[in-house]
Amino acid sequence: MALKQSVEAYGTTFSEAYILVNTVTYNKGLGGPIAYEAAKKTSMSVLTYASKEARDNKADPILDQSFSFDTDMSGESAVNQAYAYLKTLDEFQGAEDA
Repeated sequence: MALKQSVEAYGTTFSEAYILVNTVTYNKGLGGPIAYEAAKKTSMSVLTYASKEARDNKADPILDQSFSFDTDMSGESAVNQAYAYLKTLDEFQGAEDA
């Protein structure tokens, strides 16, 4: 699973940028004696490559970003929810499944 869209970085337009959720981490919010609902978050690392071919050829990513979002642990997998969340963000509007 990945996304594809045009991305501008470092003064260059990458028209076939390949966007991957690299890691997804869920925090249960148990950092102290009391569970804090506000601390229950899922974070993700997102890597963007110049293209799928660049990623397949083990090139370095052009972007490495982090995002946090709320997860429904009884719903779809956290990875599927991560991709769905990315599509709600302005910078990923128009991204297509790759």
